[in-house]
Amino acid sequence: MIDDMSMSLVLSGLILGSVGLGIFLWGKKQQELTAILVGLALSVLPLCIHSVGLLWILSGGVLGGWKLLHKFAG
Repeated sequence: MIDDMSMSLVLSGLILGSVGLGIFLWGKKQQELTAILVGLALSVLPLCIHSVGLLWILSGGVLGGWKLLHKFAG
């Protein structure tokens, strides 16, 4: 598995995992369930997706959906 990983995939996973951790911790502090779920999703996606393009598209969809949820729910 490690042989198949490119440097771009490793760096993408590091960046998205860090952003996910930050969102998760912020959501936990604010007691906001959607932020906790988005943070978990961003942290887990790099472990499951092994295509850089698909990883960024799905992560953008998760963040975009979170933004739309806040825009229209509040």
